[in-house]
Amino acid sequence: MITDRDIKVLRFLNEFGFARTSVINDLFFKDRCPSVCSRRLKILFNQKLLMTSKDIRSTENIYRISIDGINILKNFQIDLFPFKKGFPLGTFIHDDYVQRVLLKFCFAGFKQFISEKRMKRKKIFDEHVPDLLILLSSDRHVFIEVELSYKSKKRLKEKLEEIQRYPLNELTIYFCIDEELENRINLVIKENNLRPQNFLTCNLAEFLKDPQAILNRLDKPVPLKEAL
Repeated sequence: MITDRDIKVLRFLNEFGFARTSVINDLFFKDRCPSVCSRRLKILFNQKLLMTSKDIRSTENIYRISIDGINILKNFQIDLFPFKKGFPLGTFIHDDYVQRVLLKFCFAGFKQFISEKRMKRKKIFDEHVPDLLILLSSDRHVFIEVELSYKSKKRLKEKLEEIQRYPLNELTIYFCIDEELENRINLVIKENNLRPQNFLTCNLAEFLKDPQAILNRLDKPVPLKEAL
């Protein structure tokens, strides 16, 4: 029997492509002990609704939705992404960090979001698509960017300018891998006369350890029609 929680797990995996066991546990099984999540995922795997592989950085499993899992979701009139056999290893670390940042927002009550894949499908942006949109309300959005590598000042400028033009942009938060990258982004903002009040940079590791200082700067979200 497929539960409502199973459907939420399958939808998340279809939306984001993959998730580690701990991410799924924290998002959907937080009220239960971790073994409950592991057992349920094993059941879904045995029912051929999930595919699994090992995280090369830990002992955790990485779960992805299977073709059968997508076929299950089709019964619920959900706007789905097509099945992909694998996921790009080159973006795995980045995308995993995006999910971990999302977790912190969800724990604080910010459960309404639009994924990068969804933004690309809806063609919300011309070229530079943020990693995640957190919805404070239907007309107030927070842009999330996880930066692990250095980009040229020209590319940063183009992306920041496009984000600033977006009419629903309340704030853009850059989660940076180190201080030097933070400084580089702030310099591009200053050099190009962008509005500094629209941008915030912070250390990624520090946010994951203690997110409250950043989250306190945001208004509480207004409930929308559908949340995670």
